[in-house]
Order: sequence, then C-alpha cells, then structure tokens
Amino acid sequence: MITESTENLLAEIYRLTRRAPHAHTKEIAARLGVSMPTVSAKIIRLAEDGYVNHAWRRGVTLTEEGRCLALRVLRRHRLLETFLVEMLHLSIDEVDEEAHRLEHVVSDRLLDALDAALGYPETDPHGHPIPTGAGHMADPEYGWLSDALAGERVLVRQVSDRDRDHLCYLRKLGVVPGAVLSVLERAPFNGPLTLGIDERTVVLAHVMAKTIAVTVVGEVCPEEGRCPEEKERRTEVVVNGCDMGGMEGSDGDAA
Repeated sequence: MITESTENLLAEIYRLTRRAPHAHTKEIAARLGVSMPTVSAKIIRLAEDGYVNHAWRRGVTLTEEGRCLALRVLRRHRLLETFLVEMLHLSIDEVDEEAHRLEHVVSDRLLDALDAALGYPETDPHGHPIPTGAGHMADPEYGWLSDALAGERVLVRQVSDRDRDHLCYLRKLGVVPGAVLSVLERAPFNGPLTLGIDERTVVLAHVMAKTIAVTVVGEVCPEEGRCPEEKERRTEVVVNGCDMGGMEGSDGDAA
C-alpha cells in the first residue's frame, strides 16, 4: 500500500529532478522537514519496490512507475488548489497547505469530476502545469525574473509556492501569474530589482525574483517607465490579511 509519506517523497523527488539530473538526500530531507536517516531508509525501500533508482554518491531518480505515482500526487494537489481558488475564493497563499491535507484522501472519481467542473485547467493558481488523467504534463521552459534585463517587460508565468510568507507578499504587490511587469532597474551584485506594475513602482529582492518564472513580452517605453498598452493590462488582486513575519529571503522553485 502506498502511504502518504511515500507519495510526498516521490512528488518531492519529481520536483527536484525537473531541473537537475538527480535528487539528493539532503535536499529531500530539507524540503520534507525530516531527518536524512529517515529519507535514506525510505529511499532504500522505494528502490527495492521499484519506484526509484538510487546510485551511491550520485543521488536518486524516479523509475517510470515512480514517476506515474508522483504525477498522480501532483495532479491531485494542483487540481485541489485550483478548486480552492476558483470555487471557494481562497487566496493563492492559503491553498497549498489545504490541498496537501486533502490530496491523500480524495478519490480519482471525485478528482475527475472537479477537473470537469473547472473546465479542465492546464495550470494551477501558481502557474504550475497540471498533469492530465493519462499522466501527461507540459514542461514549458521559462526564464527567471532575476535574469530579466532593465528595459524589458515580462509576463509572470509561475510563482513558487514553497514559502507562504513570500507568496503572500508577492500577492500583495500584484506579482502573480498573468501580471505584466516592467523591469525599470537592476541593482548590481544581485541587488534588488525595481519594477513597474499597475502604475506603481515596487522593489523586489533578488532572492525572491529567482523564484518567479517569466517570459519577455516587450520593452519598457521611456514615458513613465511603461507602455500605454501595459496600463490596460491590469491584474486584479484581492489583499487579505496574513502574517508577514519571517520575510527574510530564501530560495524556492516554481515547479
């Protein structure tokens, strides 16, 4: 029987190996908040069961069977997040924990019904692709806001949901999937970025910009730091109260 901890571990390995050849025990343990010996013992059992490949000193990868299970977990999680935002109107920084509680108990039948009711969404509220019922998932290649050049206009594609406080802060700024940002200035030595958004100027730390996936959509016009058509593309953001403590930057991913 596949346990909740096994599902969590397989899903985390999948996330880590999207951008790297292998996942490592230290990374997995840090992501899951458990000890390295616990992860090591679990990986040995998963390798024996045929869900992962484990090479000494190289790390862990998923077998095809392990990948299918990981995608099922991600499908449940991301569809539930979409349901909570679209139907119950929770904010995008509230839904990760709620979806995590539900993803291990929801049935495939109910999940398929949710998928149909939502109109078969391709991405979740954070911009991450949702696997299909057949186990297929798009893997678009985006750039990172931290690499955007001064003078570029970028469309936000994905935001990391790894840190709720960071996500809450980004939501309050309006830096959410679908928003168009004007990169007005880049401070040197990995300093902050000055951005134009919704007729406002905001400053965003480089460490947070590293977690935001974007595509370039044009150039900033000299007048007021943005083009007229950008002013028409406004992102409606509902700001709810949330705990803004612990805002020190930490790396995350947009997967």
